[in-house]
Amino acid sequence: MLRFLFLLVCSLATLRSHAQFGIQVGGAVTATKFSRGGVDGERGWNFRYNAGVLYRIRQLGGFKKMDLQPTIQYVVKGSSSGEVFLNAPQAGISEIISRLRYVELSAPVLFRFKEDGVRNYTYNVGAGPYVAALVSAKSVAVPLHGGSNVTTDLKTGSGSLDDVKSIDGGLTLYVSIKLVNFSSGVSYDYGLLNVSPKPNETAHNRSFSIFFGYFFKG
Repeated sequence: MLRFLFLLVCSLATLRSHAQFGIQVGGAVTATKFSRGGVDGERGWNFRYNAGVLYRIRQLGGFKKMDLQPTIQYVVKGSSSGEVFLNAPQAGISEIISRLRYVELSAPVLFRFKEDGVRNYTYNVGAGPYVAALVSAKSVAVPLHGGSNVTTDLKTGSGSLDDVKSIDGGLTLYVSIKLVNFSSGVSYDYGLLNVSPKPNETAHNRSFSIFFGYFFKG
């Protein structure tokens, strides 16, 4: 899937008339939506940092107000409950935090517009697919009465004895404001792939990001 999305982005890039390269950094509030034995729930909202590079293909396919923005980011997702990927917390543990580190490729299609009479100022609204490859998965056990946290590697794979699958994917929603070469905005990753390999359990990542970016002159 990651290869397919990369090839799709490269193919669409040939339709460009203008392009800009940029960078962005930000923070995200992440959680996991899960269902176990037919019971739905949501665990933990944690703050994480992320950073990446982007390539805005302007006037996609000749449409003056439509852009494509392939973005590669290092992102951290996860939740703050041991009930999502692990068994029930042991005695003396207040919570278990899962930290899932991904390299993520997204490709939102953006619609660009601006207010009349305002120069160098645009709004961007759009959506598109994302796919992410897991590069590290850990759980952190937080003691109930103080002391050092205990970090454990999570098992990655699709077997019933594993903790988390290696691929995540879904839909990215995107809103930003661009002033000259600077931009800021928010995005929301809505995970559609089940990242839990456990029987009778599903888990989907959720991530709400605030970011700041800079576009180099194209």
